[in-house]
Amino acid sequence: MSFVKLPRAIREHPLGGDPECLAVFVHLLINAAYEDQEVTFNGQKLQIKRGQLIFGRQSYAQRIGVTEATLRRAIRRLKKWRLIGGESTKRYTVITLLPSDLWRDVDLANGTKKNIYNNNNNITEKVGKNPTLPQVVNTIKAKKIRVDAEDFFNYYDARGWKLPNGQPIVNWISLAYSWAKRDKAKAEPDSWEVVK
Repeated sequence: MSFVKLPRAIREHPLGGDPECLAVFVHLLINAAYEDQEVTFNGQKLQIKRGQLIFGRQSYAQRIGVTEATLRRAIRRLKKWRLIGGESTKRYTVITLLPSDLWRDVDLANGTKKNIYNNNNNITEKVGKNPTLPQVVNTIKAKKIRVDAEDFFNYYDARGWKLPNGQPIVNWISLAYSWAKRDKAKAEPDSWEVVK
C-alpha cells in the first residue's frame, strides 16, 4: 500500500477554504504518477513523469462527480495558485503537480527546509531562479517549443522575471508553452541555434 502526503499547511492556503478545489486537488494528487512511467491513453502510449497524470475534463468530471464548469473553475484556481501546470493537446491534457511551499518540510534537527516534492529537474531547477539566455535557448530547443527563445528571454528578463501583476515567475517553461500557443505565426524553430 502506498501513501500520499497531504500537508497541514493547506489549512492556511486559499485551497483550504475552497472545498471544490480541495476535492479536485486531492483527486489529482492521489492519481498522479509516483514514478516515471509509460501509460496507454486511447490506444496511444505516452511517457509521464513523477507528479504527472493524463487528464480529460469530461471523464474526470464524471469520475469525481462534479460538473465540467466546476472542474474547469477548480483547475483555473489551482493554476493561479501555482499548484499545478499543464500541457494540452486536442485530446487530453498532461497535468503536472508543481513544487510549492506546501511541499516543503522542516528538518527539525537543524531547522532548515527541504523540498519533499522532488519532481523532475525540468521544473524544480527552474523554480525561483532567473534562467540565463543559454538555459532558455537550449531548453526551448530541446522541448521543441515553437517560440523565439531570445524574444522570450529578453521580454521577461527586462521585467525581472515577473508577471504583469508583479508576482515572480514560478515556472518559465510552462510560460514558454503559453507563448507558443499565442504566437504560432512568429515561431521559427529552424532558425534556433544552441547557445553555449
